[in-house]
Amino acid sequence: MFAFALASLTLATTPTRANANANGFDLARALGDVGESAASRARLRCNACAAAADAVVEFGRAFRARRDGRLKKTDVEDVIARACARVERELGLALEANACTERFSEDGSVARARGGWITAYASEACALAMDDENEDVFVRAWSESGEEGRVEICFERSRACASAEDARDANGRGARGERANEREL
Repeated sequence: MFAFALASLTLATTPTRANANANGFDLARALGDVGESAASRARLRCNACAAAADAVVEFGRAFRARRDGRLKKTDVEDVIARACARVERELGLALEANACTERFSEDGSVARARGGWITAYASEACALAMDDENEDVFVRAWSESGEEGRVEICFERSRACASAEDARDANGRGARGERANEREL
């Protein structure tokens, strides 16, 4: 069942263009060529996975702190489901100068494009994260620092990212991402 749902999501996440919304924001224009090429879609998948994994880890660490480090099996499932619900509501492509980037953000201070296939990428990333086989990764990540949970989920297990380095650098993090962001400014 899970594999069928994931296959359906994958088919539904091919980017399509949308018209201007009621506020006059033209998403099709803002998207430019984001999501058009196979390479762009691969970066989007990797970035969405990393953003979803980061959100689940952040949410889990906060939850664990409130519970004095104690977690039950049902807590783990609940934390992942709640984090994914937040990701689906908040995650979007970061905008710079009214143009979409390939970076996902849930930061409320960052302008973001959401909806349609953008939200579907976030949903698919969380569907991969919610796999029962990944719960142990999140439990470890909630008690450790670093980005190894992101690497294990997005590269080693789901292959949403092409390499461990891509998983670490997703959404402009890491050495490659920082240099890329400096060039954009």
